[in-house]
Amino acid sequence: MLDKKPLFQGSLAVAEASRDRTPYSGFLAGLFEGVVRRDLFRAQSIPPLRDTAKEFLEHLRLLLIEKVDPESIDREGEIGEDVLAALKDIGAFGLKFPQSMADSA
Repeated sequence: MLDKKPLFQGSLAVAEASRDRTPYSGFLAGLFEGVVRRDLFRAQSIPPLRDTAKEFLEHLRLLLIEKVDPESIDREGEIGEDVLAALKDIGAFGLKFPQSMADSA
C-alpha cells in the first residue's frame, strides 16, 4: 500500500507559519476565549454627545416611531422605499456625495 501525504501539506505549513501568535487582551479577544472582561468598561468613559449627534438621534428616533412598521418589514421581508428615503434625508447612511456624483451614478 502506498503511503500518501496530504495534498496541501505545503499550504498547511505556510498557513501555520503565518499564524498570528500575538496574545490579545481586549474585550472581543476575551469573548473568543469565553472570557468577558467587564473591567475594561470601568476603565473607559463615554464622552458626552455633541449637539449634532443629539439632533441626529432625535431625528432618527422620530423617524423610527412615525415611519417604520417593524411588523410589516418582518412580514414582507423588505424595508419600504419611503423609509429608505427618510433615512437618506436625515443622513443615516453616513456617506456624503456631491449631488453631481449622485446624478451620474
